[in-house]
Amino acid sequence: RLLENIKIAFQALFLNKLRSFLTMLGIIIGVGAVVAMLSIGTGAQQSVLGSIQDMGSNLIIILPGNPEEENHMGAQLAFGIQQSELTIDDLRAIEREATLITEVAPIIISSSVASYSNKSTQSTVVASTEKGLEIYNMKIEKGKFYSRSDVSNALNVAVIGQTVIKNLFGKTDPIGKIIKLDGKNFKVMGTLEARGSDAFGNDQDSSISIPVTTAQNKLYGLDSYNMILAQSISEKDIDAASEEIKSILRKYRNIRFGEKEDFTVQNQTQLLD
Repeated sequence: RLLENIKIAFQALFLNKLRSFLTMLGIIIGVGAVVAMLSIGTGAQQSVLGSIQDMGSNLIIILPGNPEEENHMGAQLAFGIQQSELTIDDLRAIEREATLITEVAPIIISSSVASYSNKSTQSTVVASTEKGLEIYNMKIEKGKFYSRSDVSNALNVAVIGQTVIKNLFGKTDPIGKIIKLDGKNFKVMGTLEARGSDAFGNDQDSSISIPVTTAQNKLYGLDSYNMILAQSISEKDIDAASEEIKSILRKYRNIRFGEKEDFTVQNQTQLLD
């Protein structure tokens, strides 16, 4: 039931193209940042885009569902109509056919309490592949990020942010230590460089990154993703890359000419249109 509520919550985010993008992004850069932005209104676009720039100016986000269908969403949920999902097949189609992107990675995001010994801390779990490090524009401080092999084998390994280190380990070296997430043991294999607070003062160092396959198979029982992130080959190619991804997914999902997409492809350039 919890997972179903999470799925519904993500699907219900599509209020409009700016707010839906920033609300999802807020799970990454801090929910408080987006709450502050929404209270200010669209005049704060440039400030929020500054936070987006931290993840690269050529970022493309693919989300399940179509914001134009938001008025029908309540009825669909009430009658149990299945909403669209992003799966590994969508990811593989983009990897196989897209020519204007350099990286693409699936993302599952959740909030979790991490614990070590008798200490615990609230954290944001960001599950991805080995490509997530570059797409998120994160840097390793010590140790290493998980590898393609770690993802393939769904290993229980984690890379943790500075706030997690401070709250769980203090001055103790966390590398090699075992933390718990949702009752499962995870070995800390790396630490992230400090990112500090975002434009609204929210902590960006409370994240824990784990392999997406581990999140799917061992924590949440999912076969889908919350979103897929991609990087265009350059900032000037971002709109063309977004359209290319849209065409690939339309073809793969057998969406005919004139039919609406059951997914959303968005980038920060389009947010200002």
